[in-house]
Amino acid sequence: MKNKHLRSSARGTLFMLAFMLGVSVFAQNVPEMIYYKFDVAGTTVANQASSPVGLNPATVNGLTIGGTGQFGMGLLGNGGVSSTNYVNTGWNTNFGTSPWTISFYLNGLDNSTTLYYLWGDNTANSFRCFLGGAAGAGNVIIRGGGLPDLIISAAAPGPTVIHFVFDGTTIKGYKNGVLGPSASATAVNIVGTAPLKVGGYSTSTGMNAGSIMDEFRIYNRALTADEISQTWNQSLPLGGGATLVTVEIGTGTNTSFRVPWNHYYQYSRTQTIYQQAEINTLGQIQKIYYHVANWPASYTYTQLKIWMGTTTLPSWTATTQWIDNATLTLVYDGPITITSPGWLEIPLQTPFTYNNTE
Repeated sequence: MKNKHLRSSARGTLFMLAFMLGVSVFAQNVPEMIYYKFDVAGTTVANQASSPVGLNPATVNGLTIGGTGQFGMGLLGNGGVSSTNYVNTGWNTNFGTSPWTISFYLNGLDNSTTLYYLWGDNTANSFRCFLGGAAGAGNVIIRGGGLPDLIISAAAPGPTVIHFVFDGTTIKGYKNGVLGPSASATAVNIVGTAPLKVGGYSTSTGMNAGSIMDEFRIYNRALTADEISQTWNQSLPLGGGATLVTVEIGTGTNTSFRVPWNHYYQYSRTQTIYQQAEINTLGQIQKIYYHVANWPASYTYTQLKIWMGTTTLPSWTATTQWIDNATLTLVYDGPITITSPGWLEIPLQTPFTYNNTE
């Protein structure tokens, strides 16, 4: 059985906590800007992002929605020119210097040096993505916008899911959820005066005949490696963004001053394992709560740290057992004030992405 554990350290005084933990988990976010699923045939495609930009629905010009994509149907390439064969997002490209992530599924790609464009905006400092050509046979490249060239090798014939992630200083490429090439990118400024095209670029040749694109996603932030590994092969929830799920663990029938930190001593540390079956939610843990059974007066703990991580341990097997905090993520570091009995809310400074498997 696989589990999750939490570690905390603090200094303070004595109080009693009931054995109840509340966890606020945001179910996996859909992209904030653009999310085309290409699941309904026709001349338009819905933008199912949480805060959609551009046209909604976007216009599908010349190309066809059909075939078999990553999930359901997809956008079919025809090898035509991009002046008449493309998806018009209706969004004038405007990333500026801010972080972003663009991801998409491809299959049926031509495995030669013939040049085919996948998406881009020639007015945004020639920001574009293409197959073949300067990228090499069967490879996909992102270029322009002040970015250094970044090549995803052996993308053809597919199926392949590609992520390009810009975090403000570095551009990274992922293939099927696995980190690949990266490069320093400090001169990026991506702003255009015309809509970003999907399935083509400017007036050049678009997606090759027989190819298919699906799950086209644009985020207004740099996805983490964990988020990519968890979502690259998953159809995300429909629009509306994140769904807040509150998970309550325990019954509150037992109390202790020793957990989640020992309040008898000035300094203490504890670790607790919570089982996957108790959480059973994929997403980001944004807050945790502990239930205070009794409390005499308002008190502030000035030095409290909380780490989170995953482990395959089903439970502790020795009182000396300890998981090295170097393998964990520091999610909170600061003061906490408790004023009265009841639920104590601790908003995490660094949300923890939980994979719902460990």
